[in-house]
Amino acid sequence: MERFVIVERKHQYVVLIDLGAWSKGKNFLGCSNYKGAGRDG
Repeated sequence: MERFVIVERKHQYVVLIDLGAWSKGKNFLGCSNYKGAGRDG
């Protein structure tokens, strides 16, 4: 399983960012929905 990082956003909620996908160049920040973070966002 990939490693996940807990990031606190200004919206006062915690989201999981997949470092694997992040390094691949996936823009999770560009997506409004963080539900699919780590999956097929």
